[in-house]
Amino acid sequence: MAVTYRKILVPLDGSELATQALGPAQLLAKQYGAEIILMRITPSVESRIEFTPDLQIENYGLREQERLVEEAGQALERWCEDLKIHGIRAHPVMGIGDAAEKIVDYVTEHGVDLVVMSTHGRTGLAHWAYGSVARKVLDAVPCSVFLVRAVALQS
Repeated sequence: MAVTYRKILVPLDGSELATQALGPAQLLAKQYGAEIILMRITPSVESRIEFTPDLQIENYGLREQERLVEEAGQALERWCEDLKIHGIRAHPVMGIGDAAEKIVDYVTEHGVDLVVMSTHGRTGLAHWAYGSVARKVLDAVPCSVFLVRAVALQS
């Protein structure tokens, strides 16, 4: 039975470590003629309503959330354009909330064949405190997962 990948999801969190999954994903997409879905989930920002000096109500949390989403969307668009230059079909997907939960939901609802993502290499207390999105995705998605051990680049 031959393995075929048509939809490859690459979750990105805005870090250099996460983008290290793009190289393997690009190679696999070329090999299988697959499309790449670049996903960025921004965390929910707590609503913070305050009165301005002229007694208008301002929701600073909402403004911050909108800024994060806009910046993330622009970054995804740039990555998609780069992939398209290399002959790979790609499109961005944005979300707000818990990254692992949103990734699993998307994979399940959209028939993704493969998730390619990097690990951030946290161990010990940091792993316990932040959890592992990669671990949660690996345990919950109904498709294959290709984990890239991300390495911090020395400058």
